Amino acid sequence: PSKLDDSPDWIAGIEESLIGISLTCTKVDGRDKGSANCTCKEFRDGKDGYILIAAQVNNVNEIKTKTGKNPGQKMAFVILSDTTGALDNVVAFPEAWEEYKGLLVAGNLVLVGGEKGKDNSLILKKVWQI
Repeated sequence: PSKLDDSPDWIAGIEESLIGISLTCTKVDGRDKGSANCTCKEFRDGKDGYILIAAQVNNVNEIKTKTGKNPGQKMAFVILSDTTGALDNVVAFPEAWEEYKGLLVAGNLVLVGGEKGKDNSLILKKVWQI
């Protein structure tokens, strides 16, 4: 016999393969989000303090710095999403990017920790696999 319970991972995967996006739920819904204290929507609405968001990495844009301590270092801009929406202003500065670039890969499910930047961006400090 087969289980009749459909997991969020399975539902999201089927929807993405058939129509290109997941409508009902996201793959993040199938993971333990107990450590997260914020969603993408809550962050966009102005939540402050140390932020922990469970999300899927949608896109990573690696660039080289032009100024700073050591110009020419690599850093990245990341787009994350969860059930409540997406964050397209996530910044991984050179130190964080070097340490966590193996986890910040499109399609990966992560718990990201960081703080709000001057321009309402999320400055990554820590990243964990979920």
